Amino acid sequence: MDLLICEGGRESGLFPLTHTRATFDLWCGARSLKSRIEAAYGVTSSFLGVRDEILAVTAESFPGSTVNQWPAGALLIINGRALWSAKLAEQIPLDGPDRVYMSGNDTVAARLSESPQAADKFSNALSLAPSSLPITTVEATVIRYPWELVRENGQQIIADAAGEPGLARDISARPNGTQLIAPERIILADDVNLGAGAVIDATGGPVIIASGAKVGHNAVIMGPVYVGADTIINPGAHILGGTTLGDACKIGGEVRQSIVLACSNKQHDGFLGHSYLGSWVNLGAGTTNSNLKNTYGSVKVPVDGEWLDSGELFVGATLGDHTMTGIGTLLNSGTAVGVGCNIFGGGMITGVVPNFSWGGADKLEPYRIDKMLEVAALAMARRQMSLSSAQEALLRRLAATTD
Repeated sequence: MDLLICEGGRESGLFPLTHTRATFDLWCGARSLKSRIEAAYGVTSSFLGVRDEILAVTAESFPGSTVNQWPAGALLIINGRALWSAKLAEQIPLDGPDRVYMSGNDTVAARLSESPQAADKFSNALSLAPSSLPITTVEATVIRYPWELVRENGQQIIADAAGEPGLARDISARPNGTQLIAPERIILADDVNLGAGAVIDATGGPVIIASGAKVGHNAVIMGPVYVGADTIINPGAHILGGTTLGDACKIGGEVRQSIVLACSNKQHDGFLGHSYLGSWVNLGAGTTNSNLKNTYGSVKVPVDGEWLDSGELFVGATLGDHTMTGIGTLLNSGTAVGVGCNIFGGGMITGVVPNFSWGGADKLEPYRIDKMLEVAALAMARRQMSLSSAQEALLRRLAATTD
């Protein structure tokens, strides 16, 4: 029985993040949705079903997996847009009779004795399950919008830390003044560098810090928090509960209840709260977002051309890959800034900023794709990395279809 993880449809609700990656490649807690599913079944690779436009970059990102090909025989299809618990394999065993699994009104899995072998429908393979199959109801959180991942992030860090040994290193030689509070809930890789005066407080939830990370002097981390490999927490930073920082990020100022994907920078003072940043995002000094309305009402968010009531008191900003902000940029609650944007100038950025936009609150104009790629290449070269041909082709196609 092979495992196939598909995007599950409704990818546009997760734009701009899913313009450049599959829904299951989004992170929540200490891992991606995809790796959470694979860990539950004890597999290191799987079949993947995605939209045609991101096929090449997905295959490049997961070289051990087979993308947009059907297994030869029986398979279990899992909705990769769902946030699953560690008990997934108990709820939905890999082997067994043909069956469909539902969570509310969403189809979240289907076990089939024969592959559909359809010419397309890979990204929403669950739609190919026969309607005549018996149905079992299971528990799953099906993600529709970025703020739902942000909302669930703290609890997922807690779940990911369960069963892990606290303080998995010798801390006897830590710098003078370092404070580790509730150390039984602190998980540090052996080579984490703790600066003098740093405070790690796991009273409110576990703190997981991966290999090669550096915590600067007098920085404060209050769990639940996950810090990825080789990420740098600047001196004096405040990283507060519910925050995930991906690999190789550089973070300063105050960050609260936010998810920042790999290789993004928020080096300076300024507030980032209840927000989701893609990869290769760079926030200029003093960039700050609002995460709460002055009226204390639920935040409305632009989705698919309409203003949607999120039902949430706290919603920050969502920024797509390769987007940059200038110094002092202000982002209103619920703002969505697309892929490849360069935002600067005074005023409050509100609503939707289209992909590949240049300018600020007073005026936005198209950001020339060649110039955007030139800047991206310079930014990536600083980390000895570069855009692949598949990544560049995706960005060029996305720019060509942006109004």
